[in-house]
Amino acid sequence: MHNQIRNKLAGGNETRGSNTAASNMAVLVYDDSIQYVAQCHANQCKASSDECRRTERFHLVGQNFYLAYGDTECRSKEIFKEAIDSWYDEVSLTYKICLEHYMGCASQYTQMIWADTTNIGCGRVLFDSTCHVFCNYGPTGNIEGHPVYIAGKPSCIKYHRKYKSLCKVGHPQYFTNKSPNVISNNLLGWIFKIIIDYIIFYEVCLLLN
Repeated sequence: MHNQIRNKLAGGNETRGSNTAASNMAVLVYDDSIQYVAQCHANQCKASSDECRRTERFHLVGQNFYLAYGDTECRSKEIFKEAIDSWYDEVSLTYKICLEHYMGCASQYTQMIWADTTNIGCGRVLFDSTCHVFCNYGPTGNIEGHPVYIAGKPSCIKYHRKYKSLCKVGHPQYFTNKSPNVISNNLLGWIFKIIIDYIIFYEVCLLLN
C-alpha cells in the first residue's frame, strides 16, 4: 500500500492538503534487516518508538507506529492496512511550507511519502489485547528543513514497471530533476578536479624536463 500511495501522489493524483506531483519519488523495497529490527522492538511490547533502529546499511532509520486496542486480528495482514490508512489520514494536515521545508507536521504521513526513503520493514505484536504495529524506513525521512519531495512532473532516469510514477532505485542519482544547488556543486567539483589534474600534469612535465 505504501507504493500505491506514493505512486498516486507522485502522479499528481493526491491534491488534499498542499500536495502536488513529485518529481523524485523512489519506489519502496521491502527490507528483511529493517523488518527484523522493527519486529525486535515490537516484541518488547512498548507503546512507543524506540531510539536505536539502525541497520548495517542504514544508520538513520525512521519509524511509524500504530496501536489497535482490543484488536484480535493482529496476526492478519489487514492490521497493516489499518495502520497505513491511519497514517494516511494525516494527508489533509500537510501545508506547502512544511512539504518544502519539513518542520514536524503530519509526521507519520510525511515519513510514508518521504521521496528519498527507499526501504521499509514492519513488525507487529499482540500484547494485553492491543496490537502494536511498527514500520521502519531507511534512510529516514522527516529531516528538519529538508523537502519531503521535489514538486513537479515525475522525472526518473528509470521508472518502476508497476508503479509508473515512481523512480526505480539503483542509480546514485535515480531522478533527473536536480536542484540548482546540486548542479552547481557538481559543476564546481568537476572544475576543481580539472584544475588539480592540470597542476599535477604540469609538475610531472617539469620533472621530466
